[in-house]
Amino acid sequence: MKAKRGRRTGKSGTHAKNNAAATGATALFCVYLQRKEGTCVPSFLLKMEALERRILELVTASDGIFLVELKISETSRDVKLFIDKPSGITIQDCAKLSRKIINELEADFDFSNKYSLEVSSPGADQPFRVPQQYQQYLNRPVEVMTNDGKKVTGLLTTVNDSFITVIAEADPKKKKVIPAPTEIPLADIRYAKPHLKF
Repeated sequence: MKAKRGRRTGKSGTHAKNNAAATGATALFCVYLQRKEGTCVPSFLLKMEALERRILELVTASDGIFLVELKISETSRDVKLFIDKPSGITIQDCAKLSRKIINELEADFDFSNKYSLEVSSPGADQPFRVPQQYQQYLNRPVEVMTNDGKKVTGLLTTVNDSFITVIAEADPKKKKVIPAPTEIPLADIRYAKPHLKF
């Protein structure tokens, strides 16, 4: 599910050319720079960082919603937010946050003219990217791949700052064998995601 708001039409081609030229000029000549630990930072990067901070503030201020991933393209000016919440995200949640971001950032970033915004859920088949997703799927089936290539599928029963515990699915061929809990350190996880049964 997603809510998408496009930039206004009429000058997108000219804007794209001007934006590319401005970006190149900034990168080449360092028109405006800030010293950051002895490194010159072009102004367009500083603006992207400011935009990211403002969006994160708006997401965290939304009741129960957490940010899974934020993608901002400097060249195409596409802003993509992937959000979720413990009870599950809805299209209404996405649309509400989309309107909020555009309204709040319009004055400082000329948002509706310069950016295309898309707010959506991360997708049920996508790997977890933030700790909240592990908590969200507590006592639900997950698929975990470790760094050494071992796959564990089963019920996620424990989540903490160091490890997770998964009780593997019972093998129907071994009816008398009770699956033992598998403790997996977070540092050893290549990916973890919901286990979808069809």
